[in-house]
Amino acid sequence: MLKNNDPISPPPHNPASSSKKFTLLRIGDLLEKVPMCRSWIYDQVGKRLFPPPVGIGARAVAWVEAEVDQVVEAKVAGKTEAEIQELVGELVAARATSGGAQ
Repeated sequence: MLKNNDPISPPPHNPASSSKKFTLLRIGDLLEKVPMCRSWIYDQVGKRLFPPPVGIGARAVAWVEAEVDQVVEAKVAGKTEAEIQELVGELVAARATSGGAQ
């Protein structure tokens, strides 16, 4: 029987359980989180000042919530447009290397 101060071994590594989980926001959810209009969102995406959506179906897209949060935090922190564009580029590039949402 284990005593309270005995260390417990971590469970063996299971690659299937270590896959990243993404919270995706459809446009309605995104507009609640970032209270701007739809055209502003797409304008910012076009200027690389906001992460682009990912395709989730034949005619459906969504935004990765963690990416949106990082860009909003950068804007609140007063980052320049160039810094935000760099951040968005890094976030998009990370999608390909993480095997995550695309």
